[in-house]
Amino acid sequence: MADWLPGSSKKKQDADKIEDFVLYEDTNTESTAEDPEFSDTDRLELPDYLLEDKPHGRFGKIFTFCKKHKKLLVGSGIGLISLILIVAMAIAIPILTDPLRGYAQATVSKGNVISTMKVSGTLSANAHYSITSLVSGKVLESSPQVGDRVEAGTVLYRLDDTDAQLALKRAENQLERSRAAGSYTTSPLRIYAAESGVIQSLTIKNGHSVSAGQVIGTLKRSDESIVSITSSVFGTIYSVNVSQGVSVSSGTLLATVRDNQAEQSQRSSIYDQKSNEYDVESAKNQLENYTIVAPVSGVVTEKNAKVGDNVAMANTSQPMMVITDTASMRFTFQVEEKKLSEIKPGLRANVSTDSVPNETFSGTVKSISPEGVRNKEGKLMFDVEVLVENPGTLKAGMDVSAKIILASASNVLFVPEKALQNPNGQTAFVLVKELIPSDVTETAPVQPTASAASGKEDKLPEIEVPKGCRLATVRYGITNGKNVQIISGLKQGETVVYHPQWETPELKPAATATATPTKPDTTTTTNPAATEGSPSDEALRQEIMDRIRENQAESNPTGTTPKTQTVFPIS
Repeated sequence: MADWLPGSSKKKQDADKIEDFVLYEDTNTESTAEDPEFSDTDRLELPDYLLEDKPHGRFGKIFTFCKKHKKLLVGSGIGLISLILIVAMAIAIPILTDPLRGYAQATVSKGNVISTMKVSGTLSANAHYSITSLVSGKVLESSPQVGDRVEAGTVLYRLDDTDAQLALKRAENQLERSRAAGSYTTSPLRIYAAESGVIQSLTIKNGHSVSAGQVIGTLKRSDESIVSITSSVFGTIYSVNVSQGVSVSSGTLLATVRDNQAEQSQRSSIYDQKSNEYDVESAKNQLENYTIVAPVSGVVTEKNAKVGDNVAMANTSQPMMVITDTASMRFTFQVEEKKLSEIKPGLRANVSTDSVPNETFSGTVKSISPEGVRNKEGKLMFDVEVLVENPGTLKAGMDVSAKIILASASNVLFVPEKALQNPNGQTAFVLVKELIPSDVTETAPVQPTASAASGKEDKLPEIEVPKGCRLATVRYGITNGKNVQIISGLKQGETVVYHPQWETPELKPAATATATPTKPDTTTTTNPAATEGSPSDEALRQEIMDRIRENQAESNPTGTTPKTQTVFPIS
């Protein structure tokens, strides 16, 4: 038993009494109310606050209230639970019984559809220019350094041109000499009559050559004697001034003669003069080669020759300088053979890069490789080059991505691609939600119809049509990978139905081959049968049925009847 110390507190002593009772009470001894030693009060001598029958503490009042209103609280809880169950069932039953549960719905909207192809590549300069010298010499001046931007015509190098200057002066001196030699004019030579008389004969004509002492005719004197007329000069007869039978006196001009030798000398002098003029022009051009200028505007990306270096003529193994044309840049991407028909030169491209955020650059498809190369997977790939005309802050070596604009259509109807079923390149089926649900149920079978053309039964595609929907035929256009243009078969504001788990159909290139279609007329969209040149629904239906039969024949060559699901008539 615990020792009761006089100095212990009353609560401490009471706690010790309880502990002694719990630890040392003989549970085999049967206590009675008559035994004063084991009475409820005397045995433990517990304090009054431990024997109270009321709860105490912060939850005491709440416990007392709940104990007092126990029946009311239990009834209210049951009612609340029942109300929650009723509301939950009211919400769940329409959802669980909705035939379109699990389907997605989209409104036929009007807007722009832009078909693009996403590509990527690495930028490179459009052109590099290697600067070499056309002459040999020592570099006297060179200001541009690597990284500097130079404009076309900027002086890049000045070489020692002393020898070229001397060569020019020599050529100019020779030209002056030839001009002086050819400055004189030759006077024509003349043949005169030595005596008086009558011309008896004359053997010369214009163009005849004569020499000194040559007899050119005869003269009859007054005494009837005949004497010879001779030439005193060399040359070619230019003009004859007399004729046979004409009387002449001593000193009369008989003929004019050109001096062949003098003319030859003069002609040679003219040739020399012209040749010397060419020599001067060549010397000037050679002198200009000692000043090397930039052929285009660009950035200096390499410099190998500096002031004091001796450069050799036309050293292509190591250019003096390299200039990169940054006025435009280009990058190349590869496209598969099956998509090559979608790409053609002239298509626009929107180019962007993470290195220059929030900015887009304009590009153009410049060329397509005429020959493809097979990659590791065996696919035939073709290189396509895109030119970026105004690169701005773009740098060579940056990785870029681009969207090639294949086609675009403005202000047209469109629906999600997933809404199309059984597309064939031009037409497809679409589930359309009816404003007033019909009484058609999912179990109503479709009776096959006979085709007048073939005599065979038309088998509709295996498309399940939920209650409250109809199956419509649409003609579609371009796609942007998410939405597809609807040319006819739907109206703006209608609702199409599709399942989110349906695979997105692979639309054939024919659907994206139209470049920038014109804005469709309202009547074409809402009532295609009413538009001239637009096929009717029956024509579309027949076209689709023919294609379906072809597909079934290809997929079922044995002729066995395939299993079909329940379908509904095309509206």
